[in-house]
Amino acid sequence: MTNELDFMKQTWSDWLKSGPVRCIECNKELWFHPAHVSHVLPKGAYPALRLDAENVVPMCFNCHQTYEFGARNKMKVHEKLESIKTTLKQKMYEQRRNPNTFDIGNDKQIT
Repeated sequence: MTNELDFMKQTWSDWLKSGPVRCIECNKELWFHPAHVSHVLPKGAYPALRLDAENVVPMCFNCHQTYEFGARNKMKVHEKLESIKTTLKQKMYEQRRNPNTFDIGNDKQIT
């Protein structure tokens, strides 16, 4: 299984294919650092999504701190992140209902 740092590096590399990586909240250009890869749904509460590319977004340290410990509902991207959470929770629900038809973490639907 891929470790989390390798996953973050690969995800960062994928993001770079679209140009400089920017914080989704403040638009600050970022360099790779694990603290700049924020899990939308907490990895402790949702370990199955720890290595799911849909569950991470780029955030600068300050915005990441606000998201984790501050007034996240006042962030500009709050609605977008809530939408991502809903989608991911639905994905997990579907996976539990049909465990042989969906592979969380690899984002592959098995037919």
